[in-house]
Amino acid sequence: MRQGWIGAVLAVLLGACAACGSSGTQQVLNWGPAHPLGGTNDAYTLTCSSTSTCALWVTHSNATVSTGVPFQSIRLSYIPVSQKNGAFVQQSPERLPLSGGGTKVGASQLTGSCAGDGSVCMAFVALTYNPASAGMSEHDELFIRRNGSWKLLPLPLPGRTLSASVTGVSCTGRSSCYIAGSTKTAAGVDVAYLARWNGTRWLVLAQVQGSSFAQFHSLSCSAGNTCIAEYDDGQKLDLPYESVYAVSGMSVTELRISASEVPPGSALAAVDCTHGNPCMALLASPSGHGPDTAFRTASISAAGMASVSAPYAGKDLLEPVAFTCFSRTYCIAVMQGSSNGAHASRVSALVWDSGHWQQSSSRVLDGPISAACSAPGVCYVTSTAYAKDTISSTVQSLAQ
Repeated sequence: MRQGWIGAVLAVLLGACAACGSSGTQQVLNWGPAHPLGGTNDAYTLTCSSTSTCALWVTHSNATVSTGVPFQSIRLSYIPVSQKNGAFVQQSPERLPLSGGGTKVGASQLTGSCAGDGSVCMAFVALTYNPASAGMSEHDELFIRRNGSWKLLPLPLPGRTLSASVTGVSCTGRSSCYIAGSTKTAAGVDVAYLARWNGTRWLVLAQVQGSSFAQFHSLSCSAGNTCIAEYDDGQKLDLPYESVYAVSGMSVTELRISASEVPPGSALAAVDCTHGNPCMALLASPSGHGPDTAFRTASISAAGMASVSAPYAGKDLLEPVAFTCFSRTYCIAVMQGSSNGAHASRVSALVWDSGHWQQSSSRVLDGPISAACSAPGVCYVTSTAYAKDTISSTVQSLAQ
């Protein structure tokens, strides 16, 4: 009953925006009402890989205490969401099979990606275990969905001791999912890697040996099997010094971005390749006016950075918490501004539309985590709030 109610909320919330697509005049996005998703201790995020293929990823946690150590009983679900007659319709939820080894003492939110044709999905959740025979260990679990059913999938680079994490996943076709991860080998060496699942096995495309803080992140891939991944060595964050890797099929190239390609002091804040080739990047740099940050979009490919836009430094824009592009000409970044209490902050949406910037009004929002657009001018934001002993999620529209 509850899942059906969620679907009805999404249909009402998003169906009202069915005719709000891009038009000749540019209008700022406006916030819709916040609608709760699920019940207590349900954390949701929403992703879209095409105009008709979206998904709700659900993590349900029951926190209890055993011998003074808090732990969680975790349940994971996937809910396909399709578009019909201008509204989104939620389908039956599917349970993901968690393994039973060890006591789970912590968990991140389930995160996933589906190919645009819906032929394959892959998802992961970060779990911290307290096995009886060893100390604390982080062991992320990875799942794959094919032919309507989910199963556990082993991680690449099986040689590890107490660490095996996933930092990004992106599926582009039935036999093509890319993953970014890191592991500690049996010899105690920390390795970050990029790998591709070809439908039957993992093919490790690149390995970078570094410190325990080094990892690939911001992994995003397009249907043309091109990906961009940022590598952070935990020391240098500004372009052109940080490493950016481009994937094309099975080949990986480290991009040598020159100082002339990007404004001084710019950092690569996020990348999205889902709907376009080349990929789109969000660059951040100090605005020169107080603590605010200036933002730019840029196209990025194996050839490097190009088409850097003019900067936008609106009021109270500090850092992006979500970034998604519907096309090369339409992107949205959800920006966190000044703090408003212990958890909530003022949040606004920054929109790149056909070469022009727009900024929505701000609102207090607790825990924004993801943004998705089903069309230009039809976007929505999910947020998850963590309070004492409770978790709650909401979805709200951002529409013209």
